[in-house]
Amino acid sequence: MPKIIDIHLEKHSGGPSQPFHSAGPKYQYRKAAELTDMPAKLTPRLAVFYRDLIRLAERLQSQELPIDFIDGSGTHVAMDLGCVKIAEHGGFIQPLKDGPNGELETIRLSFAVTMPK
Repeated sequence: MPKIIDIHLEKHSGGPSQPFHSAGPKYQYRKAAELTDMPAKLTPRLAVFYRDLIRLAERLQSQELPIDFIDGSGTHVAMDLGCVKIAEHGGFIQPLKDGPNGELETIRLSFAVTMPK
């Protein structure tokens, strides 16, 4: 069962492809080695992804973020894995590695994000 995180994600207005998308009931994790996207320049869509990762880190007070979760509207959402791989290439997140079950379930930011108390 995915974690419930009370958060509202930013939508990318430049096209139909979103950095976070509806995961649906048949969502399946993948192995980190299966992600093959090449490095890419910063685009408006990728900027939305990065801002949403920071929002998640602030909400969770953690560098480690789940690939999928239930958002504030009750929707099961997942990160776009192309954005994940590009973020790894760019150093925004740490090198991808599979979790204990042998699949990529979380990512880890390359920096800490905390909210002032």
